[in-house]
Amino acid sequence: MPVGLWAIVLALGMVPGELIANPAGMLVMASVLAAGLVVIVAARIEPPTSPVRILALALRERSRRTAFLPLRDPDAPGRSRPRAPGH
Repeated sequence: MPVGLWAIVLALGMVPGELIANPAGMLVMASVLAAGLVVIVAARIEPPTSPVRILALALRERSRRTAFLPLRDPDAPGRSRPRAPGH
């Protein structure tokens, strides 16, 4: 049983008996319990990730990794040699 559900059950156990005795109080208790369960279920559900989103994330990571590749190799074709220090 999730921790949130235990918290709701314990909170309902602390309600005075006068509130439960009349029909309006029972309606309030039922609506509080239903709202709590909806919050718990909504917090646990993750939206499905589409393949397009996964591909976009992978391409974004690849572009971040390869953004500085030309700077790593000073002897790459088309790059001039860096000047010597102090000149």
